[in-house]
Amino acid sequence: ISAAFASRHLYVYGTGGNPTPEELRARTEVATQAANWSAYRGEFAGRVMFFPRVVADKDVRPSDLASANLILFGTKETNALIGKYSDRLPLQLNANATGYGLFYVFPVDGHYVAVSSGLPWWTGLLAQGYPFVPPVQRVLADFQDFILFRESPRNVVAEGHFDANWRTPENEAKALTATGVVTVAPVVSSVK
Repeated sequence: ISAAFASRHLYVYGTGGNPTPEELRARTEVATQAANWSAYRGEFAGRVMFFPRVVADKDVRPSDLASANLILFGTKETNALIGKYSDRLPLQLNANATGYGLFYVFPVDGHYVAVSSGLPWWTGLLAQGYPFVPPVQRVLADFQDFILFRESPRNVVAEGHFDANWRTPENEAKALTATGVVTVAPVVSSVK
């Protein structure tokens, strides 16, 4: 998953599903929290000054799609880009799932797309490890290609790596579908 964050990327929240103003603010805030890489590292090291873009799904430009990895928040019902790529994405969190978080990375059109559906990947995590990296980003290196968790990433339902063809391995696919909240789709083509 961390590969999606290793080069130019932008954070995209969804505007679909006719959200209330409060819901839209909450969606924006989740993406903004994920994009907040600025961290004070003490007197000697100072502050990291890195501010990636946070945009609504309807405001992503063609040049963004051509040149950046995408960090997408929501489901195919709430984020137009997840909806756009849904026929190529291997996993989908069902819109009615509550208390779960699904986070995975997948190649699309020569770039990575990281999808965070349901609870964000940093839900309930403690600020441990390197103090010069914000907790939201600190945990990225701990993830494999995908994780489904309940309430917190400390409570893993299923996680793992996709195979060499970016398909979900059989045992992990069974664990994901057994929850009733994830759809595992066969992938026709991940890269154009």
